[in-house]
Parts: sequence; C-alpha cells; structure tokens
Amino acid sequence: MPESNYYIENHLRRELFSYLQSTGCIVIPDLLYSGRKYFKIKDENSFIECIDDKTVRFFIINPLFTFQELILEENRFIEDPKFSIVQRKGGPYINLACYRGFSEDSVLKIKRTNIHYYSKYINSENYYEEYKAPESLKEYYKNLNKFIRSKCNAVKIGTKSYYLDKDLKSII
Repeated sequence: MPESNYYIENHLRRELFSYLQSTGCIVIPDLLYSGRKYFKIKDENSFIECIDDKTVRFFIINPLFTFQELILEENRFIEDPKFSIVQRKGGPYINLACYRGFSEDSVLKIKRTNIHYYSKYINSENYYEEYKAPESLKEYYKNLNKFIRSKCNAVKIGTKSYYLDKDLKSII
C-alpha cells in the first residue's frame, strides 16, 4: 500500500483541499451517516471544521480514477441505524487522514497528514472479485505527492527523512 506522511498545519491543509477541488476531486468524510448517502465537503473552511469537530479521515474520489460508487453498509453494533463507507469496496479512492495532534513521544510535534491508497479494491457489483488500483489513480497519487512536497522541506532527523511544512522548519 503506497503511503506518504507530511507534517503540515491547517494553512497547508487548506491549500491541499483547494488543489483537490481544482483537479476534479470530491472529498468525503469518513463518518457514520443516518442513511445510505454520504456528503461531500464543499469548501476549505468546511474541511478544516470537519477535521476539528467530526473526523480526521476522508475518501478522495475523482472521475479520473473512480469507477464505482462507494458502498455504505449499516453498522450492526449501533442501535439507531447508522451507515459507514466500507473500506476497499467500490472506488477506487485515495485515503486521507489529517490528524489533530501528536503523542508526547513524537519526533515532530506537528500534526501529521497521511495519504495512501490500496493496491486492490473489491468490485461493488460482485464482492467475490478484486481489481487492481488503476494506473490513473497511481498517476494522480504521484502528482498529489509532488504538489504537497513542493510546499514542504525534506528534513532528516536521525536516520529518517520527514516532509515538513516550509513555514515550520524553524521549530526543529
């Protein structure tokens, strides 16, 4: 599973959201829904509010690489009917996690943003069939990483390299 981590603050997360919208992406929060319909984040402010108040996880879909609807299934462990998007079914999509904080023992005391996708997805029309992530998704993921890296500095701490918001380099 290709995965990238960035240490960026909300001003860059706003830019990330704008980039996603400008390239035709739809950002969907990973929430419990009251029905089988998810909602789409409309603007940067709603994106940051959602991170702060509701969830840190999102699904990124785009007609360039998304060929099937995301599937919502009922959570059988909750009394009131609640539905959530099922990982790997339908799509494909890119996962985005924008964490609110960090642990005390973190090397960098900065919010982490994680982007990844699965190498295989499950066909929403036939749950017994998997398919590989398409080249269009891989190419988009590569370009998305180029965009974010252009806003960051690669900083080496010990033996590891981290991508750090250019505006935050002075805190190390």
